[in-house]
Amino acid sequence: MASDQMIVENYLSRLSETLKQLPREPVQKTIDILREARKNKKMIFLFGNGGSASNASHIVNDLIKNCRTQGQPDFRILSLNENTATMTAYANDHGYETIFEGQLRSYASLGDVVIAMSTSGNSPNVIRALQAAKEMGLTTIGFTGTMGGKMKDMVDVCVHAPSNWTGIIEDVAIILGHIFTVIFMENNDAVAEKMMS
Repeated sequence: MASDQMIVENYLSRLSETLKQLPREPVQKTIDILREARKNKKMIFLFGNGGSASNASHIVNDLIKNCRTQGQPDFRILSLNENTATMTAYANDHGYETIFEGQLRSYASLGDVVIAMSTSGNSPNVIRALQAAKEMGLTTIGFTGTMGGKMKDMVDVCVHAPSNWTGIIEDVAIILGHIFTVIFMENNDAVAEKMMS
């Protein structure tokens, strides 16, 4: 049986290696898209299942609360995982695969942004929402892992964590959310300097 210490060291080592191998270009593209969406007051929608749902809520919270900046518009950003009544109504009446698509069709407009999260890249409700997003002229970003699944070929930008371990893929997503928050914080120079000291 593996010791606790061995599991700790192995997990941290795998996470560190995954972060080192994470392609930087799609991360920068995501930052650029978020910056433009904020400037142009476009809506940004995040969603996912399980741990990805939790990450969507967390990232939305951080960008709304921590990134109010003088002279800049606030982020207009929403997690589609929050309205239990709406989600369960769609799931009950039209099937679980419609819970994000249905909300997007009500809320989103041309030019808005979607960040879809699926560790496998194959979650049916996420894929269906991405199909709707493309039909509606939304900019699509996918956060995924393993082989990228169907998602990788559907989105405008695919942020692909090179791991097949769900926990690591979810860790990468929340770390990126924290990085985005630092980038868009009003005092980000001071925060960045503190991080490097």
